[in-house]
Amino acid sequence: MKEIKKVLLVEDNALSRRGIVSVIKIFAGAEVEVLEAASESAAKRLFKDNPDVDLMLVDGRLTSGGTEPDTIELVKLFRRDFSGPMVAISDQDSYNNLLLSAGCSHAIVKSTFFDKFEEFLENL
Repeated sequence: MKEIKKVLLVEDNALSRRGIVSVIKIFAGAEVEVLEAASESAAKRLFKDNPDVDLMLVDGRLTSGGTEPDTIELVKLFRRDFSGPMVAISDQDSYNNLLLSAGCSHAIVKSTFFDKFEEFLENL
């Protein structure tokens, strides 16, 4: 398992962010630094200021309403400078598939994150 020291989490829902951060710290270690972005602009700023992240987790949709993921361009932008694991996290399989096509290396259905994240880490 690759050691994870810093994670960029891009998720607009505060409750989901809290749960995901808890899971990260349970399985990757309490000392892991988790940078939390609730918006695309915050995600861009955090990545610019922290290019040494080891892992990115990106939600498919950061705005309410609509039927398409709105983080596809963000994933493409990050992928230009980030070669590490980037995980699409959405409850919509179609969103995860689109983010995989845009550059994410993995996908985890958000509602199964607690069950699947440890396995994901073990396979890094």
